[in-house]
Amino acid sequence: MADKKEYEEVEGIKCKVKNANRKGVVKFYQESLRPEIDKYIGSITVWTDSKKNYRDALEINLKVAPFVLGWLHKPEDEDEYRVIKGYMSLEELEASRAKEMRKKPVTTKKATSKETASKTTRKKI
Repeated sequence: MADKKEYEEVEGIKCKVKNANRKGVVKFYQESLRPEIDKYIGSITVWTDSKKNYRDALEINLKVAPFVLGWLHKPEDEDEYRVIKGYMSLEELEASRAKEMRKKPVTTKKATSKETASKTTRKKI
């Protein structure tokens, strides 16, 4: 019997489930931390660069928790992981992929020596 592969969408990116039993742990972690992060953000009156960086790091930790805590596999494409982390938008990813597709030259299949030989030699009857 074939193993059924499960996928979960994170920030518009489909990610393969690594261990479905970890989903509850990840959700609990994210739901527990979210109010505390919001409380921290609300307590700051003057935003310095270090405080902004700390806030951003906390947000990224919430987003990558499914991968760090073992629920999901990290995407193989580094650009997809950048979208999840918030470093790149989904639109930017799609635009860069479209640009790459336009750059790729169209390749045609070359005939093998057997195919060429069979076309050039004909049996005489």
